[in-house]
Amino acid sequence: MYLLQQRHASGRITGMMATLVLVLATMVTFSVANAPNASAASACTSTRVDSEPLRSPSGANSGIGRLELYYNSSTGNNCAMVVHTGASYGVAAQTYVSIVRCADTVWDGECNETSGFDNDGGNFSYYAGGVRVHAPNNCISTAGSIKWNGVYHTATIGGHC
Repeated sequence: MYLLQQRHASGRITGMMATLVLVLATMVTFSVANAPNASAASACTSTRVDSEPLRSPSGANSGIGRLELYYNSSTGNNCAMVVHTGASYGVAAQTYVSIVRCADTVWDGECNETSGFDNDGGNFSYYAGGVRVHAPNNCISTAGSIKWNGVYHTATIGGHC
């Protein structure tokens, strides 16, 4: 993939780029399942620490979903999910979420070589996830998307260490 060639001279991939590469690569190879998802509340059972709206390719808030990040400080577990909102709520659409544990312990805008990864994707009506990594002393990066009317609406979150 062309995106894989977008590395810094040091060999590091930017956090957003690395996560987006993982999202796109997995979406291409992931078989779409029709499994229903019952309750988004039970997918991640810790404290929500960040939430980003999914954005259209132009960067506008599309209103069809959001990427949520949760953290449990007593266990060091991070959990992420993409939740359908607005017009996409209750409508089956290709939905994907991934989370990466970075080797970094201080965020410098990049997610260096990963040391853990989890993802979930399929034809879901309410949410994808929760995907989890154990990273009590590491930074994490997460990405998600919903394919809506033939267009990928995406969000990324990085820098939680």
